[in-house]
Amino acid sequence: LLTAAMSIVLLGSGCGGSSSDDDKKESVHTGDFEVPDVYAGFPVTLKGAEGHGSASSVSYSGQMARNTLRDELKYHVKNPGGANADANFTIINNYLKNPKGTDGVGVVDNNTIASLVTKGDFIIKETKVADLSKGKSLYNTVFGSSGNKISDPIPGVTGTETTLGVPNGISAQQLLDVWAENAKNGYLDTTNGYDYSQLFPKFLMGAKSYNQIVDKYLDEYVNTPGTKDNDKPYKDGVIYTGKEHSWDEGFGYFGAAANYGELTAEQNYGIKKRKAEYFTNADANGDGKVSLKTEYTSGLAYYAASFDKDGKSTYGKDIMNAFLQGRTVITNAVDKDGNARKLTDAERAKLVAYAKTIQKNLELVLAEAVYKYAGGAHAKMDAYLTGTAGIGHETPTDADKDYYKQWGELKGFMLAMQYGGTGSKMTKAKFEEIDNLIGYGPVLSDGSQVTGLNGNNFTKSAPSNTAFNDYKANLKAVQTKLADFYGDDLKVRQKTIN
Repeated sequence: LLTAAMSIVLLGSGCGGSSSDDDKKESVHTGDFEVPDVYAGFPVTLKGAEGHGSASSVSYSGQMARNTLRDELKYHVKNPGGANADANFTIINNYLKNPKGTDGVGVVDNNTIASLVTKGDFIIKETKVADLSKGKSLYNTVFGSSGNKISDPIPGVTGTETTLGVPNGISAQQLLDVWAENAKNGYLDTTNGYDYSQLFPKFLMGAKSYNQIVDKYLDEYVNTPGTKDNDKPYKDGVIYTGKEHSWDEGFGYFGAAANYGELTAEQNYGIKKRKAEYFTNADANGDGKVSLKTEYTSGLAYYAASFDKDGKSTYGKDIMNAFLQGRTVITNAVDKDGNARKLTDAERAKLVAYAKTIQKNLELVLAEAVYKYAGGAHAKMDAYLTGTAGIGHETPTDADKDYYKQWGELKGFMLAMQYGGTGSKMTKAKFEEIDNLIGYGPVLSDGSQVTGLNGNNFTKSAPSNTAFNDYKANLKAVQTKLADFYGDDLKVRQKTIN
């Protein structure tokens, strides 16, 4: 384990291959850094870098800024605060895209954070996204954006940026644009049954976070010779190597606090909820504040904890352990003088194995979420139908809100499942088989459902007397097909439909 001094250092977070000849060199040496409990304290191994051998080389603040932006987008979709629809659209787009202003800084970077604020005795350190990192965007590196098409999204999809599960074969960015255009009129779209405050963040956990982890940083950046080599800086002027930073960026997108592995799933879950009784668990460095950079858990790491806290699964623990073990392999890839060197084939094979563990468990977290929210939507259908549910309500009822919220989480997570690349178990055929049961929208109280898209406007089927009950059967079939496909690996299965 780390020494006591190293284990309390929660240094910041920011943001190849070798030949057989390399493996035979006498300079190939394995360091003696042991697997830590905390994602921190990994020393600088880059030759000539400032602080070599002591200061931490860990850097993933850019990812934590994007995780915060995702929470901010959700908040501002629900509470845009504009004077009219056009003003709302600008606000939503600013949090989605964070374009640079005339000063070269992202237009929302210096805005006061509204979503992740101090809650009672749970004190949050950062007050603006710029305190984490500047100029980051949710939109620019979403799957299929310019220069960011890592690979095909899932096995069976070849040479396309089409988003499965939405009308007209549009790209991920085009889908986000359509949602933004519609969300300007209110986060709850009772005409079509959409809760945009759920659709945006859940989709982005897949098209951005999940995809970046498993289909970029822990895929080609780990296993492609000559890509992000460990004996070279990630880019000019930094103190970390290509492999070190690639692994760190994957970890950042996971969204875990640095001490996630030291805590129980219940504690990690409570930290996300900003519950006062978990403040001391979160405040790892004892400064009286919780840092969104290193001490807070969100996104995929939060959902892993939400399933693990029932004691049936260890998704988050297994992911965290793999991240720690993989980063240790990279840290120990040094020559006899302690300088970073290229990885050996054996070391790279270890990283690939850890990456597979991370991917498998992340995919299961998403599958568990789809399973859960299929049950959640099903549970809200009767109240929605028998209440005063009405399509196009200016003031939605609680029954409207509950049903659309559960469906939005279901659909958002289902869409997220297509972004695992060729390493995912999910295939195009299986995705479409399950997603076709969910459809483009929930079946509404008159039996109509979204079936298409005309520009930015959704089109719907004609009302039907039987569609509502048929849809209840569909949601049960979603759970059945997920259970059959993943088998005993899908351990939790919350809200099972009887």
